[in-house]
Amino acid sequence: MCVIVQDDQSLRSTMNEMKLDVSESELSESELSEFELSESELSESELSESELSESELSESEFEWYLTWVIHLFEALYALKVCSDKGIDNTSTRLLWFAQTFLYGIASLGLLLKYKPDGRPKRQ
Repeated sequence: MCVIVQDDQSLRSTMNEMKLDVSESELSESELSEFELSESELSESELSESELSESELSESEFEWYLTWVIHLFEALYALKVCSDKGIDNTSTRLLWFAQTFLYGIASLGLLLKYKPDGRPKRQ
């Protein structure tokens, strides 16, 4: 059972509801701190989406869309790097695009490290 206690009065009423006999003199600061739980101590899995504020939802949505936009630009840059390195096979370029879109900088790093052999690139 998780109880969120915000002040001393709430703690006493909660303890009384739980059939605990506690007088004011028996409660010390250390005992109070043991019973106090803040919302930050609860895991996110325990909070339902309805309890999250609208700003938190919009912030996480923003981060989600920003991540996809960054991956898209990385994938487009991978197409340019492919043409710069002489990779002119359409299916290979599309595979690099898809892989970079899904895996981001990890895939783009491999492409950037690739050193083509001595064949002249087509222009």
